[in-house]
Amino acid sequence: MFSSKLLVIYTMPLAMNGDSGLKYVADEIPDLILLDIMKPDIDGYVAYRRLKPIPEQTGYQPFFLTSMSGAQNQENGLQLGTVDFINLT
Repeated sequence: MFSSKLLVIYTMPLAMNGDSGLKYVADEIPDLILLDIMKPDIDGYVAYRRLKPIPEQTGYQPFFLTSMSGAQNQENGLQLGTVDFINLT
């Protein structure tokens, strides 16, 4: 539901897992990246750690957007250097 509302305003490719998301950003330089902690193959934390060393990917704004609650999850995301941790619950 959330992504369908954003698609009205923005072009927003969706990756169904972390690996396909990483492959996408290897070819495109997005303005914004929304990461979810719970992905089928690699979680959002691992995906973000893999994105950080890519020199071309230094201008994006990473956010965690997830249904995972808890102070530890938020702290983990913010310690990695994300802009914000948005809880959907």
